[in-house]
Amino acid sequence: MKLRKVELNRLTKEEKSSIALKKALVMGKKLGKEILNSCFEIKNNKNQLENPSSYKDYFEALPTIIRSFFQALLTVLQQHKQKVVNNKRHQYRLPLKSFYTNQISKTTTLLISILLTIAFSGTKFWLSNIISSICQNPKLLPHL
Repeated sequence: MKLRKVELNRLTKEEKSSIALKKALVMGKKLGKEILNSCFEIKNNKNQLENPSSYKDYFEALPTIIRSFFQALLTVLQQHKQKVVNNKRHQYRLPLKSFYTNQISKTTTLLISILLTIAFSGTKFWLSNIISSICQNPKLLPHL
């Protein structure tokens, strides 16, 4: 009979979950502070955020730090998703899917617009207003 070395410092599932929860709370607080600290950038770009001349102008007027955070987050998620999809497509000998950065920028814009609308209710963010207008007209809901 052999005795194997037992690692006494091994974390239980509950401890790992607790650590992950604490990390999530810290990241959430930091993101919230960054959003609130972007007030100056929002004031400088208020005209572009309320009445942009194009989607690209609106996207570029969003706070840089928050935009970079969400672009990086969504890029990691999208790349992982694409890898899984392409592995399956390769198994079935189907053509591989391309990576679309346009979808990432659109999703980034939507998420940031929602967060900024919550944080800065005095500013009428263009995308949030457009979406709320569409939602108020039931005939337009299928076009979302």
